[in-house]
Amino acid sequence: MPALTVQCFGVASMGVIYALVSAVVHILCSLGPLAAGYIFDVTGSYTVAFLGAGVLLLLGILSIGRIR
Repeated sequence: MPALTVQCFGVASMGVIYALVSAVVHILCSLGPLAAGYIFDVTGSYTVAFLGAGVLLLLGILSIGRIR
């Protein structure tokens, strides 16, 4: 991720931008288990959570392909 940060924002502000990107990533990653737990509480199964994660994974793969 540091290389992508430098490529997008430059070397001069790399430290600040990378810290912000890391903070956002960590916050969003911590929401995944909470969302899966909530889905389990509502539906009684993790199926919807896994299907949602699979859809997000496929969208991520497709978006990486569009970058190149």
